[in-house]
Amino acid sequence: MTVIEQKYLKVNKGIMTGSFVQLEIKPNDTEINRIIIDSERSPFRSQGLIEGGHKNWNESAKQALEVALKKINYSNKLDITVKKLEGRIFLDTNNASIGTACILALWKYLEFKPESEIMDKIHEFVKNDWKNEVELIPNFEKIFEK
Repeated sequence: MTVIEQKYLKVNKGIMTGSFVQLEIKPNDTEINRIIIDSERSPFRSQGLIEGGHKNWNESAKQALEVALKKINYSNKLDITVKKLEGRIFLDTNNASIGTACILALWKYLEFKPESEIMDKIHEFVKNDWKNEVELIPNFEKIFEK
């Protein structure tokens, strides 16, 4: 099992979004990828609860990882356990930044280096989520659209 930690930080018009995720990833011998949300066991330490974010963060993490796994041409199947989802004090942690941090953590595990165009799309995707309601889970498929 490999533990991957990933931060995502970005500033938009003087407002910073930030998220931190910790994933445990290991190959499995099944025919499917499995995503397990286990972040509820960790003490929750962020302003996200005030925003109603924790439940939404879990769903965003799950959907982001599902989309990324579907788009990546990786023949081995994985068990991914989401251990921590955190915001940072004085930062706006939105659902897209949580999912993005999960995607970047998965890419780190796979040693995949995204091209700058993909990172530009990711930053734009997160920026657009600042306008959305807290309950809205972003469509992570848009990151991978041509």
